[in-house]
Amino acid sequence: MTAEKRSTLLQRTPAAITAIMGQTLAERGVNDLPAAQALVPSARFQIEQQSVQVFIRGVGASLDFANVQPVVALNLNGVSVPREGASAGFLDVAQIEVLPGPQGTLYGGTAMGGTVNINFNRPVDHYQTKLTLEGGNYAFFHVTAVQNIPVSKDLAIRGAVDYAGHSGYQQSGANSQKDFVGRLSALYTPSDNVSLHLWGSAATKDGHPINVVTRSFDVATGGLSNGAYLHPGDPWDDTRTGALAPLAPFGAITAQDQRYKNYSVGAQLDAHFGSTTLTSITSYQYIDSDQKFWLTSIPAEITARYKQVSQEFRLLGEAGPLRWLVGLYGSRLTNSGAFALFGGGVYISNVARDRLDNLSAYGQLTYSASDSLRFTAGARASYFKREGAGLGYDGVLYDFGKSYRHVDFKVGADYDITPKVLAYAGFQTGYTPGTFNEKAKSATFDNAVKPSTLDAFSVGVKSRFLDDMVQLNLEGYYYIYNDLLQQSYDISAAFNPIFNAKRTEIYGVQADLIVKPASADQLNLSVGYLHGIYEDFVQPNGASYSGNSIAFAPAWTVTTGYSHDFALPSGYIRARADARYESSYWGDFAHVPGDRLGNFMLADASLTYYSDNNRWSLGIWGKNLFDKAVPGSSALGGIPGPTATQLGPPRTFGARLTFNY
Repeated sequence: MTAEKRSTLLQRTPAAITAIMGQTLAERGVNDLPAAQALVPSARFQIEQQSVQVFIRGVGASLDFANVQPVVALNLNGVSVPREGASAGFLDVAQIEVLPGPQGTLYGGTAMGGTVNINFNRPVDHYQTKLTLEGGNYAFFHVTAVQNIPVSKDLAIRGAVDYAGHSGYQQSGANSQKDFVGRLSALYTPSDNVSLHLWGSAATKDGHPINVVTRSFDVATGGLSNGAYLHPGDPWDDTRTGALAPLAPFGAITAQDQRYKNYSVGAQLDAHFGSTTLTSITSYQYIDSDQKFWLTSIPAEITARYKQVSQEFRLLGEAGPLRWLVGLYGSRLTNSGAFALFGGGVYISNVARDRLDNLSAYGQLTYSASDSLRFTAGARASYFKREGAGLGYDGVLYDFGKSYRHVDFKVGADYDITPKVLAYAGFQTGYTPGTFNEKAKSATFDNAVKPSTLDAFSVGVKSRFLDDMVQLNLEGYYYIYNDLLQQSYDISAAFNPIFNAKRTEIYGVQADLIVKPASADQLNLSVGYLHGIYEDFVQPNGASYSGNSIAFAPAWTVTTGYSHDFALPSGYIRARADARYESSYWGDFAHVPGDRLGNFMLADASLTYYSDNNRWSLGIWGKNLFDKAVPGSSALGGIPGPTATQLGPPRTFGARLTFNY
């Protein structure tokens, strides 16, 4: 585990971390972050055009405009990436780690709701060749190729490429895929104490973006029917012909085009001096994204462009009963973006420039009071400077400039009840700097939006018993969210201001169970309960939503899976079934009728033959077996309304062949 920015064992880390190894991702056919949602309890990874909206335990951001940063950090190889970078496909992943709760001490301003760390396989000191070939319905084709070459005893290089494509899931041909990802990395180890890891990656997308469909409108009655679609027999049918033609006043619904380019380079230097390790991580990222799509029957276009440079230095070590970590972090993120309707005739958002500078210093100390008892304390001092400019909905230019200073901290204790039972408790904080509304400041209007803070209490137990046959982890949590950024996104409104919900309360419990009754069997079960309400939330116009439940936060989330290996004279067959259930939840803080989502179950299954030495495998798989239409992001309005949503994939099935030499 590296979620604590040092190597630790999962069951010895006092936090409810979900770790998913690369082999598991490959077996489950998880090729991007939204697909990983099926493996992570109490979390949502929902697609919003080229963004991925991440919610962990009800904390996340559904605002995808350039002036609003995410509140759950996504880190690739230790480097924070913008939300548009999260939509690129996975390639040669070593593991994913999901750490819930505010991580302001170690990760800073984008980690108020938690972190998602994705680490790629590093080059190794021997030849390695991996190949994956997949095919399925909707003309699905997927190929991954990885080649590792030891150039010398000190240098190894690793190249990986991935292509995934399928025809449109929607009737118009929209929501198709032509995604390419490539990565080249090198590992130089001149001595046992020094290593330099270099990498560069590129990703492109050329398929047709998702068209947003109308939800909760009953065609037969012309009234409200929560969860109804214009084509009851096929929710993915986005066309409007025949009797539905009057609902397409701006032309026939067709598949649109996109442009997506994502380039990044990075370097990590590690130098060991006895029990002390110095690490330097340097990175540069560039993202250019432009998607045209239909928002119900309204032509729309969303653009985003990011440039980010970052540098982190950290020093960690041990001295007697102390384990310590200190670090410095700096970054500059410059971005712009627009969201336009009617071919650019109406701008919902138009940010010409948003620059966010960040300088931080942090530290964490763990003291072992005895062989069984440890205390941890940490803090992070951060400075942010935000500058913005653009064109308001009223045709008036606006600008913004403000600096923010904040200190986050954490305290905690963990105790070994037995060698295989760990109990822990902690308190930590998170912070997101303020931003601006896209309107000129005046004597009667302040375009500044206040920063958000999160205070979190947690208590948990991690345990293994019955000769490690059973692993059971439990964690309870209580969050106090101050000045949560909110926006009632209404397609029909000329201006959708961002404002703060003064106080939000979230509490819940998460239980993770793994049972291995025999060497050939494994059961996984995770159950999450969450209660989140706006305790004090009054809009600037005086409307009160205090007492409403928070958006995108199902009360119950259950993920489960079972696998069994059937031994053969040569090799074995693994049968696997998985399911995820989410209870209903609201897609908006206002609880507008028709915007109630969820209460669905997704089921997947696979059957795979593995050779004796795992050199190759051949299997079949199916996803979303019951063909459920699962909403992702949601917005009010559209034609005819009341809400609009992007749907996840329908039922898919196929076959997979892998080679590993």
